[in-house]
Amino acid sequence: MGDFGSFECSATSCDYASAQVDHGPGMLVERELRSCAACGGLTSVLTVRFGENGPEPASGRGRCPECGSQRLRKIDDSEDAADTLPCPRCASPLLWHSLGMWD
Repeated sequence: MGDFGSFECSATSCDYASAQVDHGPGMLVERELRSCAACGGLTSVLTVRFGENGPEPASGRGRCPECGSQRLRKIDDSEDAADTLPCPRCASPLLWHSLGMWD
């Protein structure tokens, strides 16, 4: 089970808002939160939890929704990762806006 929603910057002078992302563990697959190495945009990548060599991408490497780069890095395994992310534009804390849960 995980969350889906979006991140918005807490700074009033910054208008950053992420595309909708999903993150959290599922029974056989999970959504890993990732940051783009090129532009700092946030996305999530679907992974198979029980591959022969550990978690494996289930849908390719994924692409950044903002710039299209495939250079994504995993942010954190914990569900609390959403509480500690800096804005990719101004480094202020991002605020998580939950839109619901997925199973």
